[in-house]
Amino acid sequence: HLKIRDRVAVYLPQSYNFAGNLILVAPEQVTPLEADSGQLMTFIVSGGVTK
Repeated sequence: HLKIRDRVAVYLPQSYNFAGNLILVAPEQVTPLEADSGQLMTFIVSGGVTK
């Protein structure tokens, strides 16, 4: 726990692998996605080439 209360962690994935960057941003800069985590991982791993 980083004890940073005024920031949220956002994962920025890189296509075709599981690497990516984790950044901390203000909560008002984030729009939560209403999607299944499995569907999101499929999208990330495929580089966006999926239905």
